[in-house]
Amino acid sequence: IYSLLQTVVKLTSLTPPNRTALLDT
Repeated sequence: IYSLLQTVVKLTSLTPPNRTALLDT
């Protein structure tokens, strides 16, 4: 599960602000 969270964090970091904002909400 922790690995999944880390992958999500990495993806959000790589994705543009728009994607991060959508995921943040």
